[in-house]
Amino acid sequence: MNGSDDDRKHHYFHFFFTMDRVINGGSRFFLRASTLLDSQSQPAMDGVMDWGSDFLQSLQQAIDNVLNWLGSLISGFGTEFTKHKDFLLHVAGVVGVVLAAIVAVWLLWTVISGVVWLLWNVISGVVWLLWNVISGVVWLVWMAIMAIFKGFWKVITTIFCCCERAGRKMMTAPGRNIRIVRSSFESNPASYFRKLRSDQRNGLV
Repeated sequence: MNGSDDDRKHHYFHFFFTMDRVINGGSRFFLRASTLLDSQSQPAMDGVMDWGSDFLQSLQQAIDNVLNWLGSLISGFGTEFTKHKDFLLHVAGVVGVVLAAIVAVWLLWTVISGVVWLLWNVISGVVWLLWNVISGVVWLVWMAIMAIFKGFWKVITTIFCCCERAGRKMMTAPGRNIRIVRSSFESNPASYFRKLRSDQRNGLV
């Protein structure tokens, strides 16, 4: 791209340089013709030749100005193109870096999420297994404690009942299939039978 622009600039400068040489040659030709006419005593042509010489000089100066302007314009275009080219390259580099960063973040997120998911499954499985083991052990310990407590309570109640029976006379409760203390029944039998009839009406006996 830079080579074609340089060739185009070279052709432009070559063209305008050739035109400048042609105009300079024409100007020198007319100046020589003016000198020749002067030498041949043609004063009538002096005004015309002077006007032509001034015109050609003005035209040459104008063309030089145009050439300078075109040269600066072409140079400015080249500079602007170079600036835009650098800017576009910079933008392309930034876009490439951003895309690479997005891809890297996506890959990193995929790896991290996969690792977290794997760890979660492993940890949840271990926790579930430990919970089952601990709950089973706790249940067994609780059942053992309850069995020991029941056995201990049964032993205590048996000893207490035996001691109580040894100190008091027992009897079969009238209307009930249980044994009661004889002294309690004999002290207030009417109250016992009232309670017995009440329990029979309520279906408790």
